Amino acid sequence: MRIYSLAWSTVSALAVLAGIALALTIESVPAMLGLFATATICVAVIWANLRTLESGPARFTAYARIAADSAAAGLTAVAAFGLGLTVGAWLLLIVVVLAVASPWTLDLVRHRARRGTRSDVTAESRVLDVRDGYLETWTDGELYSVWQATSTRLAETAGEEATTAAQARHLLLAEIERRHPDETHAWLSSDAALNGEPPRFLRPPAN
Repeated sequence: MRIYSLAWSTVSALAVLAGIALALTIESVPAMLGLFATATICVAVIWANLRTLESGPARFTAYARIAADSAAAGLTAVAAFGLGLTVGAWLLLIVVVLAVASPWTLDLVRHRARRGTRSDVTAESRVLDVRDGYLETWTDGELYSVWQATSTRLAETAGEEATTAAQARHLLLAEIERRHPDETHAWLSSDAALNGEPPRFLRPPAN
C-alpha cells in the first residue's frame, strides 16, 4: 500500500505541475499569484475555523498543518485553472479518477469491507482506521475520551478485540507523549497509571 500511495502521489504531483506550467503560459504570473494567494487564504480561514486548536506545542503543529494544506490547495487551484483551460471538461474526469483511486478512498473501502455490515464504529477503530498524522488533528479531550473507551474495551473483551484496543492505545499514548512529554512521564511513573487511571491532564478545564 505504501508503494501505491507513493505512485498515486507522484502522478498527482505531476498533474499539478503540468497544470501550473500550463497556467503560467496562459496567464500572467501576477494573476496566478493572486489566484494562489486567494485560494490559500480562503482554505486557511475555513480550515482554521473547522478545527479546535490546542495550546502549547500541539497548537504550532496544527498551524503548520493548516499552512501546508492551504498552500497545497492554492497550488491545486492554479493547476486546475491551467488544466481547465487546456483540456476543458476532461478536467472533471481527471479529478474523479484521482479521487476514486486515492489511497484515502481505498483505505475507507477496505476498512468498511473489513467491518462488514457492522453499524457501530468502536473507539479504537477510529484510531486504527486512519492514516499517519491523523491523531495530530484530535483535541486533547478526544484523546482522553477514546483512551477511556479503550480502557473499557480492554477490561470487558478478550482475543482479537482486546488486541485491537491495545494497538489503538499504543498509538494514543505515542500522540499524548508527543504533545505532553513531561506530564506523560510523570503520569506513567505514578500510582495512578498503575491503578488504571486515565491521563487526567488531557481533560479540558471546567468552565
